[in-house]
Amino acid sequence: MVDINKVIYGSQDLTVREAVQFLAGLPNIQLASVAATGVQSVTGNTIIVGAGFGQVEILLALSDAAVAADDTLDVYVDSSPDGGTTWVNFVHFTQILGNGANTLNFVAISPRIGTATEENVTADVAAGGTPRPFIGDRLRVRYVIVDPSGTDAVFDFIVTASFKP
Repeated sequence: MVDINKVIYGSQDLTVREAVQFLAGLPNIQLASVAATGVQSVTGNTIIVGAGFGQVEILLALSDAAVAADDTLDVYVDSSPDGGTTWVNFVHFTQILGNGANTLNFVAISPRIGTATEENVTADVAAGGTPRPFIGDRLRVRYVIVDPSGTDAVFDFIVTASFKP
């Protein structure tokens, strides 16, 4: 018996509701919300985003960078092409200094446009470098805080992603 609540989209079976949501654009997804102090190197939770979107827009919203200019924050967004076994860094936002003002950093990536050239993806993208046009079905945020004095780094930020058909 055929389930009339299913539609075929490419190789994915989607319910009618899921197909309409896809065509309308996926909702914004909060990838990370962080209030951090001191030296840290953190890999966030894996978020399953699926496939079939034509563009992802990622926003880093910094709401607090207080104290010393030599404190730094690096924020990375990684994706997995194989269900979370292997991770590829595709965004490394511009490094933020500890005495910086509140900022909004934005990246839009269209994985369908991509590139036809081979690229070694074992290393992270350079801070503020050109994002890789690659997105698997899973995302995660990593961040590194460096505080040379080890006593006063403060960074509050949110990373969100918006998916477009």
